[in-house]
Amino acid sequence: MKGRPNITPKMQIAMNAFNAISRGRRYTGQYASPLPLTEYDVIDYIKLHGCNSYESDILVSIILAVDNEWLTLEAAKRKAEASR
Repeated sequence: MKGRPNITPKMQIAMNAFNAISRGRRYTGQYASPLPLTEYDVIDYIKLHGCNSYESDILVSIILAVDNEWLTLEAAKRKAEASR
């Protein structure tokens, strides 16, 4: 993707939620590999901060989809660093 994507204010709210939830991400193994976020991570966020812009189930789906993409990018980054 070239340039910065066009993100609406509503999309930015979901990205802010993802960033906040990601701060609590768990890691495992010798190389501190990131574990995927869970529905419970998102639900805990919603309980604490509320969810006015999206229905709860929609926000869970968005966060988990963004997390899957983040994990894919992170794995590629780690692989590239390891091959240097």
